[in-house]
Formats: sequence, structure tokens, C-alpha cells
Amino acid sequence: MVNIESSIGKSNLRNPGQKWSVDDKKQIDPYEVAALRQQVQEQGFQAEFQQTQEARKRIEIITGLGRKTKDVEIVYNNSKVIITLRSLKSFENNYLSELYEKSETVMLSNGKSSLTSTSLYTLKVEALAHSLYFIDGKSIDIILGTVNEDYDVQLTARRQLVSEMDNTLTDYLFNKYDELRKETIDGYMPKSLEEAKEVVDTIRKSGQNT
Repeated sequence: MVNIESSIGKSNLRNPGQKWSVDDKKQIDPYEVAALRQQVQEQGFQAEFQQTQEARKRIEIITGLGRKTKDVEIVYNNSKVIITLRSLKSFENNYLSELYEKSETVMLSNGKSSLTSTSLYTLKVEALAHSLYFIDGKSIDIILGTVNEDYDVQLTARRQLVSEMDNTLTDYLFNKYDELRKETIDGYMPKSLEEAKEVVDTIRKSGQNT
């Protein structure tokens, strides 16, 4: 036995040649390490996949292949109705452009021209006819019975539906459509050449990995 003296008191140590170990030392489980490594890899793949999907969605909307949607809640006779609008593709915007070119205008007192109230209303009906997508989660074309018709027939039925709406509702939906249009531009259109290159590079890299 070895006696030990120090400034904090006396003690003794039996078997000075004995080796000591930490009883509660945790052994590393190789299966746990492998599981953690796989989890980290999956998280990385998921983050990369999400980034690629967002870039693809931007490209689709920029090129007119995809759409952005917006749910609009309407309360009518104490009942809630969800009307889903969607952004327009290029060919649909062409309908609006052609209609705008034919619209009548008036000269205001400040010297600027403006659409007549009739022309403005016609444009609102046209925009909503193209933008209407779902009512309470059901396709507008199924509701109108035109799901198997060509687009012009579907469009005529939608125009008729919008024309029968109350003017207040038409104005409200058109404002929501205009919000959707601006959100599509602000949220998906590249704001600089560098941002556009970044989106394209992401798509190019994802194509190489598939």
C-alpha cells in the first residue's frame, strides 16, 4: 500500500501496479455510425433534389411549360367556396394581347388614354376564363361538362360562367389573378443574368446526374 499526502489531506492507494479503466466508456456501434452516415447522405440528396425541383419549376414557368396556382376563398350564403386560379401560358396571353389591341380607349383629362369600362370588363372576363382552374378541388371543365371538348369550346363556356358572376366577384377574382401574375413574375423570373445562369446550370447538372 502506498501512502499519499497532499495539501488537501491523506489517502492511500492499493496495488499501485493496477491498471485503471473507465467503466462507463461507451463503445462505438458501427451499425449506428453507418446509419448516421446514411442519414446525412439522404439529407444531402434530398436538399439537392429539392433545389433541382425548384430550378426545374422556375424553368417551366419561365418557358411557359408550367403554371403557378392560387387558391381564392369565397364566402357565399355562409358557405365557403375555394376557387383556384392558375397563371397563363404564352398562347393564353396571346388571346389577351389580341383582345387588348382591339379594345376601345378614351382620352383622359391628363392627356393619357385608358380603356373604356366595357373594354376593361371584357378583358377581365377573358383573363379569368383562361385562369379558372378548380372550384372546390374539381376541374372547371368537368363542372361545365366540357372536359372532352377542344380549348375554344372550353373557353366559351368559361367566358359564359364569368359573365354570369356578380361584378363585385369578377373584380375580386381579377385582382387575385393580377396578384398571381405578379407573383409569377417576381418569384420565378430571373432578375439578373447571373441568376438566369444559375438556374440553367442547376438544370444542366441535374441532367448529367440522371
